Amino acid sequence: MMEISSTQQAFASLQQFGHLLRQVTETVCEAGDDSLRFYQRDVDVTLKADHSPLTAADWVSHSFLVQALRDLTQELDILI
Repeated sequence: MMEISSTQQAFASLQQFGHLLRQVTETVCEAGDDSLRFYQRDVDVTLKADHSPLTAADWVSHSFLVQALRDLTQELDILI
């Protein structure tokens, strides 16, 4: 059996990270495209408990991103 060196393990980890980073980048771009559906429309703004604004575009992109990130990996925690 061939032993894997620490350099090979590190390289494999970097490749996995690079793959995940590409997927996250694509996901964020897709969320941005979804948000554009709301561009130049009347904006309904809801105030959150801390009085910061929340629009429909915010909510749609947030919901999409949380689900998409959960689908990408269960190994990482998502802070919401």
